[in-house]
Amino acid sequence: MGKKRDLVGQKFGRLTVLYGTGERKNGKVIWHCRCDCGNEVDIRSGDLISGRTTSCRCYQRKRTAEANTTHGMEGRRFGRLIVLHDTGERKNRCVVWHCKCDCGNEVNVRSSDLISGHTTSCGCYKRERVAEARTVHGMSQRGKGKYYPVYLTWRAMIQRCENPNAHAYKYYGGRGIAVCAEWHDAKIFIDWAIINGWKKGLTLDRIGNDGNYEPSNCRWVSKKEQARNKRNNHLITFNEKTQPMAQWAEELNISVQTLSSRIDQRHWPIERALTEPNYRRK
Repeated sequence: MGKKRDLVGQKFGRLTVLYGTGERKNGKVIWHCRCDCGNEVDIRSGDLISGRTTSCRCYQRKRTAEANTTHGMEGRRFGRLIVLHDTGERKNRCVVWHCKCDCGNEVNVRSSDLISGHTTSCGCYKRERVAEARTVHGMSQRGKGKYYPVYLTWRAMIQRCENPNAHAYKYYGGRGIAVCAEWHDAKIFIDWAIINGWKKGLTLDRIGNDGNYEPSNCRWVSKKEQARNKRNNHLITFNEKTQPMAQWAEELNISVQTLSSRIDQRHWPIERALTEPNYRRK
């Protein structure tokens, strides 16, 4: 059995823990608590710590009473909604109010949804947010505007750095690679991309493979150039010049497979591997 956590004196919502009762329920310690309303109740430690129970139920009773009231609601504002009048309807024992939204629409809303903050508009606010999410810097998902590919690059960057469920997270966020604060705004990232040479077909490349995604460490390059900057590249130094094996192969007109075979399988010295002609059988 684990060590009991002492909750005496701690406050959880409206409840203050007075003492342990000495009882347990489902393996959890039972604590005697006093509510702000004056009532005293026994609550399991798990329910207190998780926030599942925050009062002696007086708060729920108060909210229910507010939801059922027909007085004092007219003229009140809840987000974008102003309460006009009681419709006379009841839904799940709650009064249904006729409200006017700032956009001009009128809707019927349950008092519980108004009081809890669950409903704050006629639905226009949600539609605006969705439209904003789908339209970034003049690029709509539906129309796939000119800079839509940059938006996809931004979204992929955020995912691989911040979403543990993303396929590539272990290679980025899992290694501590982060996205700078300003680039969490897609519009700022897209502006930077346009100013710094983005064009269709280029990819976002980090100059330092262990550095973050930020303006000073990023550039737009071709897929070929980006492949040369991968952290798992085989770098070769010859005549005081260091570059990936693929780049040496391209400069010397030797296939990467041949160069890899010479160095990794036959273990030739670097000078011989790079300077010996590539003879082919006729």
